[in-house]
Parts: sequence; C-alpha cells; structure tokens
Amino acid sequence: MAFFLVTQTSLIEAQDEREAAQMGVGRLRSGGQVAVSVKSDETTVTHVVVAAVVEQPLPVSPSEGVSPSAAAVTASELP
Repeated sequence: MAFFLVTQTSLIEAQDEREAAQMGVGRLRSGGQVAVSVKSDETTVTHVVVAAVVEQPLPVSPSEGVSPSAAAVTASELP
C-alpha cells in the first residue's frame, strides 16, 4: 500500500486562526464537492474532486468528551 499527501487549500477571511479553522471545516462539511490535490511523489500531483458526505456525529458520553481547550492545537504547536 502506498502513501499519498492529500491537501485541500482555502483562503478564508476570519478574526483569528481558530475562527478560520472552524470556518474551513464548516465549508468542507457542508459543501457538495471538495477539490483536493493528491501528491504521490515529488513530481506527480493529481487534482481530484470528490463528493462531500455529511455524516451525523456519533454521540459522545461526558466521560469520553475532550474539552475544547485541550483539543485545540495551533500551527505553532505542531511538529
């Protein structure tokens, strides 16, 4: 099985990074189609449009839930 780098890029105007992230994910979840770039090696990039599927979220019990502050990761915290 091969590995692929799949990216979706959006230019979003927002007040801060968190709002931009929420708006971007909201657009992906509510859209009819999502355009992505798929990179298989340094020179091969394929552009693909797939149907966006809106799924109902699974219920989470309070003991399994994660607080929003713990779940939020800024770009500067990523490796």
